[in-house]
Amino acid sequence: MAKVKGPLFSPGAHGTIGDVITFQDGVAGPRAMLVPKHGDAFSTGQSRQRVSFQAAASQWKSLGASAQAAYEATAAGKAMTGYNLYLRDCLLGNVSVVLPSWHYYTYDGQINAGNCDCEMYWNGSAWVFDVTGTGLYFGYGLSSALIKMGSGLCFAALNIPQGATVTAAYLEVKCSASLSQTVVKAKIIGNKEVNPAVWSTIADYKARRGTSVGGADNSKRTTAETLWDNVGAWTLNTWYTSPSIVDVLQELVNQAGFDLAQPLALFLDDHDARGDQHASDYRSYRSYEDGASSAAKLHIEAKLWF
Repeated sequence: MAKVKGPLFSPGAHGTIGDVITFQDGVAGPRAMLVPKHGDAFSTGQSRQRVSFQAAASQWKSLGASAQAAYEATAAGKAMTGYNLYLRDCLLGNVSVVLPSWHYYTYDGQINAGNCDCEMYWNGSAWVFDVTGTGLYFGYGLSSALIKMGSGLCFAALNIPQGATVTAAYLEVKCSASLSQTVVKAKIIGNKEVNPAVWSTIADYKARRGTSVGGADNSKRTTAETLWDNVGAWTLNTWYTSPSIVDVLQELVNQAGFDLAQPLALFLDDHDARGDQHASDYRSYRSYEDGASSAAKLHIEAKLWF
C-alpha cells in the first residue's frame, strides 16, 4: 500500500510504496531506494537475540509507572529513552529476562467406564450399536451378518493445552481372540468436538462418525485419519500398538475452545469396508466390560512454546 507524500520521484517525495521503494532524506540529499530485505534465515544466535528482545519489551510493558519513570530519569542526557536503556540492560544481562521456553506434556489414559467404549457393525440390513458388550471389533467382518465392524473410544481429561504441538500419539489395545488373517484394514479417526460425550445411542454415533454409517455429514469427524492396514497376526491377551495418530490428535488439539480438562473421542473401524470379508478378517480387543485393566489405552506427547 502506497504511503508517499509529495509528487512521486520528486525531491519532495517522502514515504514508502508497497514495502518495495522508500523515499527519504540522506546526507547528500533526497533519495529513492529499495526497502532492505533480510535475505537469509535467522541464525540460532539471531533467533535467540530476537526472542530476548521481545521478552524484554514485554517486561517493560509490565513495569509499574514508578519503575519506568526511574529509567526515564536515568536515561536523561544519554541520548536514549528509558525504554531503550531498559532494553539495553536486559540484553547486556544487567536485568534478568524471563525467556519463553518449550513446556512438555505427556498423557497416558485408559478407558475408564463402560459407556466410554462401544461397538458398531452392519448386519446385512441395518447398523447395530452396542455400548454394554464385552469385546470390541474392527475389520470387514465375519459374515454377511457381522461386517464393517468398528468401535468408538472416549478418553477422559487429556491435560494437553490447546494449540500444543503433538509429537507422538498412538492407541494400545489388548487382543481378545487369536487371529492370523492379514487382510484386515482399519482407520483411526477423531471425533471433532471440543467436549465429546460418552457413547449413548446409535443416532449419536452416526452423527459423530458421519456418512460412512448413515450420518448426515462428516462435520464431526477429523479430516485427518490414520490407516491401520494389513494388520499382522494377533495373540490372545497381548497388547498391540497402532500406527502413529499424531495428525489426528493435532487436528483435535488445534480446535478453538479445546481445553485441558476436556475428553477426547476416537473411532477405530472399517466402516468403509476396505478390508476383505472372510471368516477371520477382523480383530477383536478387550472392552471395559472385559476388565478395567484390559481396556484400550491412549498415549500422547506434546509441547507448547510460551
